Amino acid sequence: MKFTFKPSPNYRDSQSTQSIMRDLTIGLLVVFAFSLFYYVTGENLGVNYALRACGLLVTSVISAVVTEAIYFAFKKEPIIKSIKGSFGWVTAIILTLMCPINISYYALAISTILAIVFGKLVFGGFGQNIFNPAAFGRAIIMASFAGSVAVDFATSATPTASFAASGWLMSNETFSSFIAQFGGLSEMFIGRYPGAIGETSALVILLVGAFLVYRKVIDWKVIVAYLGTIFVSTLGIGLVNGQGMWYPIFHLLTGGVMFGAVFMLTDPVTNPTSSAGRIIFGIGAAFFTVLIRIKGNLPEGVLYSILLMNMLTPLIERLTTGNQIKIAKKNMRNVAIIFVACLAILLGVSTTMEAKEITINEPVEEIDGITGTAQGFGGEVSVTVATDENGIITKIVAEGTAETPNLGGAAISTFNSEGFAKFEGVALAEADFDTLDTITGSTVTSEAVIEALKQTQGGQTTTQEVTEETTAPTTTEEIDGIVGSAQGFGGEISVTVATDENGIITKIVAEGANETAGLGLDAIETFNNEGFAKFEGVALAEADFDTLDTITGSTVTSEAVIEALKQTQGETTTETTAPETTEAATEENDGIVGTAQGFGGEITVTISVDENGNITSVVAEGANETAGLGLDAIEKFNSEDFTEFEGVALAEADFSTIDTVTGSTVTSKAVVEAAQAAQSAAQQ
Repeated sequence: MKFTFKPSPNYRDSQSTQSIMRDLTIGLLVVFAFSLFYYVTGENLGVNYALRACGLLVTSVISAVVTEAIYFAFKKEPIIKSIKGSFGWVTAIILTLMCPINISYYALAISTILAIVFGKLVFGGFGQNIFNPAAFGRAIIMASFAGSVAVDFATSATPTASFAASGWLMSNETFSSFIAQFGGLSEMFIGRYPGAIGETSALVILLVGAFLVYRKVIDWKVIVAYLGTIFVSTLGIGLVNGQGMWYPIFHLLTGGVMFGAVFMLTDPVTNPTSSAGRIIFGIGAAFFTVLIRIKGNLPEGVLYSILLMNMLTPLIERLTTGNQIKIAKKNMRNVAIIFVACLAILLGVSTTMEAKEITINEPVEEIDGITGTAQGFGGEVSVTVATDENGIITKIVAEGTAETPNLGGAAISTFNSEGFAKFEGVALAEADFDTLDTITGSTVTSEAVIEALKQTQGGQTTTQEVTEETTAPTTTEEIDGIVGSAQGFGGEISVTVATDENGIITKIVAEGANETAGLGLDAIETFNNEGFAKFEGVALAEADFDTLDTITGSTVTSEAVIEALKQTQGETTTETTAPETTEAATEENDGIVGTAQGFGGEITVTISVDENGNITSVVAEGANETAGLGLDAIEKFNSEDFTEFEGVALAEADFSTIDTVTGSTVTSKAVVEAAQAAQSAAQQ
C-alpha cells in the first residue's frame, strides 16, 4: 500500500497577505473618499480643500514608496517585488488620514519618511516592527511639526480640543449649546464636523470596519474591547460627575477613537496573537485613551495609547501564552482583573476632575452694514459695521465661528459685548480701529478683527502669516531674591521674589522661556507687567498667591507660577532665631485660654489672673507659624508686648493696643483676637 505525505502545516487558507492588504487599502480609500465629499460640500470649504487632501495623500505615498525603494536598493533586493511585499502605502494612507488638512507638505513628507525608516525598516521591515508605523509618524508631527501649516487652509476648532478646554466636564444645559456648534451628535456620527482628514465619520468607519471583519482582515474582539471599555469607563465617569448619557457617546464619536479602533489597534503585527491577549490589548488602550484625555495636557489620547500598548505587547504575550484551551479560565480571570483595575483607577482619578469655564461660539446678531473679512486663527473672521445716513457708526458685530472657543471665540465675544461700544457715535471714516485693545492669548484673532474693521473704511487687506496666536517673548528682568520653580506646560517655570529686610515683597519676576508663544509666554509677561504688582508691599509669608488671576488659555502656566510663588514662602532672606518654647509657661500658668486662626494654624493665648482679677501673665503659642515671621512675632509678644498688661484688670485690658509686627499681620491679628476671646470667656 502506498501512502502520500505532505509536510505541515496542512491547513490552507484562501486569504493571503496580499489580499488582506488589498482589502485594507480599499477600506481606507473609502474613508478618504468621504472626506473629499465633506470638503467639497462643507461650508467655508470647497474643491481646493479636496484637492489639497489628494495632494497630501500623494505626497505621503510617494515619500513612503521612494524611501522603501532606496532601502531595498541599498540592500540589493529586488525593488519592485520588495515594495509590493512591504505595503508602505498603507502606512502612508493611514498617516495622511490622521493629519489635519492644513498640515504642510514638507511636514507630512518628512514624517512619512521617518515613520517608514524608524517605525518599520530598522526593525527588519514589514511584519517585524514593534510600533505602529503610522502612529509613530503622527507622534513625530505632533512633537516636531505642529506649527508647520499652510496659511491658506484654515482648520476650525475641533470638538475634542474645545471640550478638553472645559476640563472634559460641563453641565447638560451647556453641552446642548456646545454640541450645537458642530451640528449635534448626529452630525458627529455622520462626520460633518472639523477634525483630521479621515477620522471624523464614525458611520463610514464602522461600515468599513464591518466589511473588514466580514473579510477576516481584522479581529472584531480588539474593536469591541476598546470601544466597550471606553463606553463603560466614561459612563461611570459621567455618573460620578453628574454628566448625562451623552458623555460616553461623545467620547466614542470625537477624536480618533473610531479610526484608531478599526485601522490601528487591529494591526496584526503590533498587537498580541491570542484572543485573550488582544482583548487585554484593547482594554489597556482604552484605559490610556481615557486617562490621557481627562488628566493629561493633550486633548486626545488615542495615538499615545496605541504606542504605549505596542510596548506592552510582549508582556501581554507572556501573560497569555500557552495552550489556549487549557488556560482559557486563567485568561478570562486575567481579563476580568485588568478590566476592573482599569475601571477602578479611572473612576478614582475622575473624582479630582474640575470643570472650567468655557466660551461657546454662539450665533451673533445679524445687522445690515459694511462687511470686512480677514484670516483669523481658525478661519475667516468677518466684521459688519452699521452706520446711519451721516456715516456715523451705530453698531459693530464680529463673527468667527471657526475660532477656538476659549481663545479667539472668547475674544470675539468680548469685542461684541464691550470693545466695539467705544466706536458707536463716531464717523466710520474717522474711527481709529488701531485703538481696539488686543485680547491677551488671541493676538491673531484680534488683529484679524482690526484688519476687517479697516476694510470697512476702504482700507487694503494685508497678508497675514498665520501659524499660531503668538507674540514675541520679552526678556525678563533679573533680580536677586528667593526662587521657586514648578513644571509649566512647556518646561520649568521659575519665579524670583525680592524682599526687604522685613520680609516685605519689593519685586516679583517670573520666567519660563519654554512656554508656548502667544499663550504661556503672554501669561508670564502679563504677570510680570501687571499681575504681580498687587503683592508689592505685602509680607511674603502672608501673601495670598491663590488670588493671582489665572490667564485665560494658559491654565497650566498660571498654576505653575502660583505653585512656584508658594514655594518661595517656605524660605526667608532674613536670619531667623529659633523661637523659645512656650509649652512650659502654658503648663505653669493655669488661666483662661482664647484661640484664633493664624497664618499657619491655630494660635492660643493663655491669660493668668490673681484673686482680684488682675493679669499676672499672658502667653501666646502658635507652633505652626512661619519661622522668621509669625514665630518671631509671637516671641516678641511674649517677651515684650504682654508685659504692659501685667497688673491690669483683665476686664479692662485693651488688647487692641498691641502693636502689629511688621511682616506678620495675620499672626498679630490672630494673637489679638485670641486674647480678646480669653477676655470674653472670663466675663461670661
